[in-house]
Amino acid sequence: MEIVIAADSRSTDSEGNKQPDACKIRNAGQMYFTIVGMTTWQGVDFEALAERSIQSTGTLDSRITSFVKEMMPLLDHVLESDLPARKIATKQGSIMSIVVYGKDAGTLVADVIKFGVTSDARHVLPRRRTCPGECPDGRLPVFAPEGVLDSSVPNLSAVWRFVQKEINKQKPDIGGPIQIMRIDRNGKSQWIRKPAVCKDQK
Repeated sequence: MEIVIAADSRSTDSEGNKQPDACKIRNAGQMYFTIVGMTTWQGVDFEALAERSIQSTGTLDSRITSFVKEMMPLLDHVLESDLPARKIATKQGSIMSIVVYGKDAGTLVADVIKFGVTSDARHVLPRRRTCPGECPDGRLPVFAPEGVLDSSVPNLSAVWRFVQKEINKQKPDIGGPIQIMRIDRNGKSQWIRKPAVCKDQK
């Protein structure tokens, strides 16, 4: 059993303008997290909020629940007042997703929260999936659509190929370098590909 996560490094604002590359595999104490979608808005750093919540006291479940409760009114406000962000959320079906992963209470875990939106894209509707629990085959595609990852190859190759394929499409909001981390069954993390933008992450 292991956790393998790969990400691109591209960062854009709500209007699609390219921003400096960002490290998307981020450390939070004994755990890691990755946010896809909006990470900052009008001076509010959502990654900092996530890191603080993940490192707070209590069970992992309670920490994540508190984070979701804190984020809901903030993201509702974004949807209500930022038309470009609302258009993106409408197109994608969500304004943000976050996965928290690592070893907790002796078990490798991955907890995914997708902040979907209502039909009018004015409010968020969070949905949470966890592994163990909702990954009967041992795989929980986090940001890749179901069935896209190649199950015939090792996890590392599967996620690497998926991200590279997305980069090759030359979309404005996806670009290299690729970031890849593996966490083994003992909870030991190893960077497989660590670009310069991630130099401050453990």
